[in-house]
Amino acid sequence: MNINIMGVTYKVKEVDEVSNTEDLMGLIDYKTCEILLDENIAQEAKEHTLVHEIVHGVLSSLGMYDLNNDESAVQSIASALYCTFKPFITFSF
Repeated sequence: MNINIMGVTYKVKEVDEVSNTEDLMGLIDYKTCEILLDENIAQEAKEHTLVHEIVHGVLSSLGMYDLNNDESAVQSIASALYCTFKPFITFSF
């Protein structure tokens, strides 16, 4: 699955381990243009994590680095967007 974030196409990949140094469910890699999702989490958690990583991508593209580094703010925005749009979007991985 690919997703376009502010004109940049990211490849979404499910992987066995997102990071070998941190316990993460997802990660956006700006250098490789990839979003990694933990394949071992529930579908709804994957969907929410994807939205979380998309928010990181948008904030980074807008140059809003302080907000992008505020995980609590990113999680709040992602939760609001996920809950709002979930009824209208079908996620497929």
